[in-house]
Amino acid sequence: MRFTILLAGLLFAFAAPAAAQDAQAEPAGPGAGLQLRPSVVKSFTPHDGRVFGIGLGLELRHFPNRSNWRWGPWAETRYELEGAWRVNGGLRVGYGMVALEVGAQHRTASDDYARTTGFTVGTQVTLGPLALGYRLTLPVRDVQPDQGPALAVRGVEHTILLSTGWSFDLIGRRSRMSCGAHGHGHGHR
Repeated sequence: MRFTILLAGLLFAFAAPAAAQDAQAEPAGPGAGLQLRPSVVKSFTPHDGRVFGIGLGLELRHFPNRSNWRWGPWAETRYELEGAWRVNGGLRVGYGMVALEVGAQHRTASDDYARTTGFTVGTQVTLGPLALGYRLTLPVRDVQPDQGPALAVRGVEHTILLSTGWSFDLIGRRSRMSCGAHGHGHGHR
């Protein structure tokens, strides 16, 4: 629970300065903007072939200028069908439809596996409302239950993610597909 609160705090800590800076600025440079992208996430962690998950994600995208470069915090929570909750969060940097991410994750204990906290690195390709991602989780700390037998630990995890979401302009106006470099009628400036 404390980890979830920490991730939410980090999300707002990253978002508040960007929003305040854009709000205080004279007119933002051409094409500058801030977007919020909520999404529904489906995941598969092929560790032992039975860990499917579904959850919600939230990303704040800051576009500093007209280019397709963007950065911002992201957070995600998923329920895995083996009975564990997973909470992820971090920073995502991207250009156009490709993004790289770094962050932290926490996974609650299940009947088979111990609770774990780890470091994540990943990539994501977004095309309109769909995004396909890959995330590598390196365990930092595994916590065994206080009572009962010791549980197995998952070790390094590889996760494939499919999400569906849409970007909403908060400040400025950006193309929904984050593409301003070519003119094919998406209502560019």
